[in-house]
Amino acid sequence: RITTARHEILRDLVRYYYLIASQINWSIGRSSTSLTSTQEHLKCLFHGGYVQRLWLPTVQPLGSSMAIYCLDNPGYNYLAQLRMAPEGRFRASELARREFGFLRHHLQANELLVLAQRLAQRYQQVSLGAVKTDRQMRREPVYLSSGNQRTAVIPDGWVDLRLGSVQQCVAFELDRDTERRKKIEAKVSQLVEFSGDPYQRAFGTTSLTIAWGVAQGGQGRVEELMRWIEAVLASEDKKHEADLFRVASFDPAEVDPAHAYFGSIWRRPFDQRLVPLIGGP
Repeated sequence: RITTARHEILRDLVRYYYLIASQINWSIGRSSTSLTSTQEHLKCLFHGGYVQRLWLPTVQPLGSSMAIYCLDNPGYNYLAQLRMAPEGRFRASELARREFGFLRHHLQANELLVLAQRLAQRYQQVSLGAVKTDRQMRREPVYLSSGNQRTAVIPDGWVDLRLGSVQQCVAFELDRDTERRKKIEAKVSQLVEFSGDPYQRAFGTTSLTIAWGVAQGGQGRVEELMRWIEAVLASEDKKHEADLFRVASFDPAEVDPAHAYFGSIWRRPFDQRLVPLIGGP
């Protein structure tokens, strides 16, 4: 039987594609004390065939594998009857064949977006206007053109937060210390160009902060990214775009949402001070 809670779980799996139980618990608006109940709902959905359960091996030698949930065919069919199914082609078997590295990155990127939901749930003066995952943005990518070449710019996630009447949009890049200098510098250059007319036409707003959340590599990786971002802005005479970027190191699964968004933990180019990602409530 599809209860209200199970319906909400299936709805959010359309948005995020892959989630673990704790992320689902937060995304459907429940507190940490309700996690056991949410796990029971997931168990029922799994045994009913509505969702798939994948196992992500732990990086800790004595840890247990992590259960990841995504839609299965009956879940898709249920949502299709309500006109809530994911857009485009759906292949449940393809969802189950993703590599572990992809799943880890996807889950941590989703965690950044779930943090925005938790923030809006906690503060009455904060609302969440929209959330877009990278999969949603891949369906309608923003292209940059140079001669005969077109390059798609697709952040790992995007949120539209409203603090009262003030709109504050954030595009996230989830960094796991795997990309080297050449790739990061090319991405920075593309993001600067993307932030102007291409972004404004596609997203219907001028509000944008590009936030690099460093999930692996710690403060050393933050300093490395800062040097590369500053080098691009300096070489392209774009230092005036420095306030577009923020970089911080934290575990998306462990950080408090208010600390992630309002805490002075973020660096910006050419500035040694720590600043918040967005203004506080």
